[in-house]
Amino acid sequence: MEHSNGRNPVLPPNIHIADPEAHMMPDGSLYVYGSLDERDDMFCSDRYIVVSTKDQRNWHVHDQSFHSSQITWPRTIELSDISSHDQATKERAQARAMTYIRQHGLVERFRGFEELASSSDPPRLLFAPDAIAANGRYYLYFCCSDDTEGFATSDSPKGPFTNPIRLPATRIDPAIFIDRDGQAYYFWGQFNASGAKLTPSMGGIDESTVVHALLTEDNHHFHEGSSMRRFGNVYYFVFADSSRGKPTCLGYATSTSPLGPFTYRGVIIDNAEADPYS
Repeated sequence: MEHSNGRNPVLPPNIHIADPEAHMMPDGSLYVYGSLDERDDMFCSDRYIVVSTKDQRNWHVHDQSFHSSQITWPRTIELSDISSHDQATKERAQARAMTYIRQHGLVERFRGFEELASSSDPPRLLFAPDAIAANGRYYLYFCCSDDTEGFATSDSPKGPFTNPIRLPATRIDPAIFIDRDGQAYYFWGQFNASGAKLTPSMGGIDESTVVHALLTEDNHHFHEGSSMRRFGNVYYFVFADSSRGKPTCLGYATSTSPLGPFTYRGVIIDNAEADPYS
């Protein structure tokens, strides 16, 4: 689908890509990756699509890039040094979400999640992804509603991405960053951000480099949505910031190393009055 628009919102009104992460790929186009909202009673869905542009005015909505039905690994979480830490934040996150939904009268609006919870075989929803070009291929890193994370590969930045492989991290919101020396890093987490080096193949986490609590809610107002970039010799960690009562702002922290320690610097985009469940 082709769509031309030089002002916000840039996408067609029937395309709802949340959690966007945009990357300039080797072909000179900007590609946007994110979760896909397709129902009124819950966010995200079981598939991804990719959107691209060469001039930020003319946009191309590509075909489906990945579907959760391609995932074949079990839903169970095998506890390890990484996953045990990740799962410690799960109950906290679920409790906060349900409290907000009830307090704001949103139970009916999000009835779809109750249907999933009561299903004996619920579909895997795909939450916020990220993607990167490396080793002559394209890597899509994704997370699922069952707390598992993984990656799939393609010869094209728009997909389709195939052959998904599970990663040992769990929970949500993977982010990829390749430093100037070619070293790739993987970030993930909610309320508590973790990070580690990726192996040269881009398909494994170097568990000897894992750092937990890179950012925390208490010290950095970190909620979720890790995103890393570098300017000069400073690393900027951008994320959903809860300092103004809801995780609708974007905040940032800085460090001289991609694996911290990070110092909180404040809010860069103020969406304090926005509804995080809209």
